[in-house]
Amino acid sequence: MKINGKISLGIVLVVFLVSCVPLKQYNELSKRNRMMEEEMVLVNQNNDRLNVQNKELSSELSRLKVKIASLLEDTTRLSRNNETLKYRLDELHKNYQEALAQLNGGGGDEDNAKLLAFLQKLQSDIQKREDDLMLAERELANKKRALLEAENELAEKSLALKTTKGSLTEAEKQMAAQTQRLLQLEEALKRKDQAMQDLKNKMTAALNGFSGDDLKVHMKNGLVYVSMEEKLLFQSGKYDVNAQ
Repeated sequence: MKINGKISLGIVLVVFLVSCVPLKQYNELSKRNRMMEEEMVLVNQNNDRLNVQNKELSSELSRLKVKIASLLEDTTRLSRNNETLKYRLDELHKNYQEALAQLNGGGGDEDNAKLLAFLQKLQSDIQKREDDLMLAERELANKKRALLEAENELAEKSLALKTTKGSLTEAEKQMAAQTQRLLQLEEALKRKDQAMQDLKNKMTAALNGFSGDDLKVHMKNGLVYVSMEEKLLFQSGKYDVNAQ
């Protein structure tokens, strides 16, 4: 039986390797490490998105608070203005009734003419005051409606911000946990890699008496391989493994 080329002792070394660094476990750790890194990227992206959303909602809340403060100020001012308009309108109605009573009570033609002119002016003022009051009440109603809508929007944004902050906190906790697990996996991989390196060094030291050209030790895909020339294993024309 003649063997050409170099003989790989990978099968023999797998037996040693299994006792020190199980290949399946090593591959599983590597796979989990890659998956954790991908998950970390997704968690970071989600965390960034939540941070942006949180800033946007905070800015929106600030804007709504300013808007509500302005609407409250306008509503208060319009309410006071309406009360003043109502008071003046009541005064005009009172003056009108008094002038009308004087006119109906009789008097000279000159007095009646003056009273009639005064009543016409009062009637015009009353109409103007009523128009102003109607416009002011309409504006007040619009301000109150806008204020209610802004308050409802503020409540919705506040709830959304609270939810976002909760999600952000949860995302930060998840990221911290993922980071811890990733560090643990990296440490486990480091220990496995060190075990592989130690095994290679031991194999190299054990085979130190052989020529470097005839024997080589290297790592590949989580395994330690020893390649040697066939002359080291078999005497010429023999197929029994050399005792050395």
